[in-house]
Amino acid sequence: MYTVGLTDDGGWFGTGDQRTLSDVLDDFAIECDYAIVEGFSDSHLPKVSLGDRPVTAPEVVTAASADDLDFDEVTDIVETLPSYETPASLVTALRGSVGTSASGSIATSTVLEAELASTDNVETQVEAAERRLRSTDGIRDARVHRQQSLFDEHDDLVYVVALADGPTRANEAIGEALDQLVETV
Repeated sequence: MYTVGLTDDGGWFGTGDQRTLSDVLDDFAIECDYAIVEGFSDSHLPKVSLGDRPVTAPEVVTAASADDLDFDEVTDIVETLPSYETPASLVTALRGSVGTSASGSIATSTVLEAELASTDNVETQVEAAERRLRSTDGIRDARVHRQQSLFDEHDDLVYVVALADGPTRANEAIGEALDQLVETV
């Protein structure tokens, strides 16, 4: 069970015990640019250290108290970090990139980073896969994103999302991109 409350000034809050932080961030990734999370000090989320409280890496900013934080500085630093994405947030980005009037089919797939042909230079492989996918005939737009595990020691994931002229082309292109990621480099 969970509770969602609204404040008089238009804010909201939620409490409950049936959703994990990962579940909540997955939902937020679709519509939010940032999320401030209190607690979860053992996660791999970027951290702000207040006072002399110890935090685990990655620590991005320290301040004596919340009142001493420079939120512009925090935002600038966070902007340099890899974004938190999900297949759903990447699909939303694709739809936004081509406009709401465009028709087409979207295909998605996820591969464990450990299944890649080489786990060296993963970012380079991901960027190359996205360039190849975007230049494929019949593909209107594509996203390939490496999502590092933030909550535990599970494998990092690579999401592949493509918007194509039709479902057959979308699925073929995703398959080709996955084959290249897993079999080459």
